Order: sequence, then structure tokens, then C-alpha cells
Amino acid sequence: KNMEKTYIISSFGMHYGQMINFNNGGHYCAVCNIENDMSKRKDYDSMVLYDDINISRIPQDNFMKFLEKNKDAYMIIYSTV
Repeated sequence: KNMEKTYIISSFGMHYGQMINFNNGGHYCAVCNIENDMSKRKDYDSMVLYDDINISRIPQDNFMKFLEKNKDAYMIIYSTV
């Protein structure tokens, strides 16, 4: 039996700013994969950025660029495919 599993990013939280100075504590936002079909999640074409009242889809062709630009993820949740 093959025990290898493939993991994909399901969601992650990001923090911008200082964590030490709580008066200027920074800002939190989240990115989530909203695709219900687990076999399609690996395409990363259903990633959504939740940033306060701003909710926007991250286009599939920009997702890797988004990850490279935003390296402040502090909690990453993976799912198996």
C-alpha cells in the first residue's frame, strides 16, 4: 500500500506590523481556499484574501507571486489531496 500523501495549502493567516508593541499591534488577514471539490484544490484557483472588509480572489496565475511577496504567514493549514 502506497503511504505517500500529497498536501496542499488550505489556508493561512498573516500578520503585518509589530507584535511586541500592542498599541501598534499590526494587522491580521487570512487567505483561504474556498474550493469544495478536494481534487480541484491543488490548482489554487479558488484562493480568497480576507482583509477586514476587503475580500478578493487571488487569480491562479498570481498566487505564487502573492506567496513570494507576502512572507508574513504565521499559521499555515494543509489538507491532503
